[in-house]
Amino acid sequence: RLNATLVGNNVTINVTMANVTSGTVLIEVGKHNYTVEIVDYVARLVVELPVGNYTAKAYFLGDDKYNATSLGNADKFEVVGKQNATVIINAGKVVEIDGKLIFNVTNSTPVVVTINGVVIKPDADGNYTFIAAKVGNYTIVARSNETDAFYAGFDQTTFLVVKHNSTVNITVGDKYEIESDFNITVGTNATVVNVTINGKVYTVTNGKVDINTKELPAGNYTVTATVYESDKYVGNSTTKTF
Repeated sequence: RLNATLVGNNVTINVTMANVTSGTVLIEVGKHNYTVEIVDYVARLVVELPVGNYTAKAYFLGDDKYNATSLGNADKFEVVGKQNATVIINAGKVVEIDGKLIFNVTNSTPVVVTINGVVIKPDADGNYTFIAAKVGNYTIVARSNETDAFYAGFDQTTFLVVKHNSTVNITVGDKYEIESDFNITVGTNATVVNVTINGKVYTVTNGKVDINTKELPAGNYTVTATVYESDKYVGNSTTKTF
């Protein structure tokens, strides 16, 4: 029986004899003939071949107990050269701070993945998770080492961690009478909002600004609510009049 084992461009051909422990076997492969001794029922040929499709034939040449075979035992195999490794990072380009970037890597050989130089490990499903704790630019790099069958592989991509867009809104009526106290409601998704009325700063308590109309003469007023930019929120501002 003829077995062919491929390791890169090196081929090991084993001819296993059923009941013959000695003698020689002629192995014909790639238009060349090789004479190989039988050791422990096996004649083993290790040969370097260029890329291509081959048919190997084996002939027992006979010894003092057994006659030579009259028909060769053939087996087909292919020698393939090293392939370019597949390494493709599948990741989004933008993630908001405090969020997560979940991505994966399509690869033909094992890879090591880093984000800004720090190694990150996949979960049981092969996905990678990055916790976006700080605004900035990040680079994902995936590398695979060279093997007998594949060249080293590489892929790189970048993504951006951005601040939250802040929202701010004001709820206030159109008209109030003097000495009729009221409040202005301010809503925001940020943590701190600054409120001014005609330029004067007012305290916001639990999302409300209490107005004592005794302090405001009759007239037109502009309320401005401002969220200043922080490490997590983009600045924003809105106005209403009464």
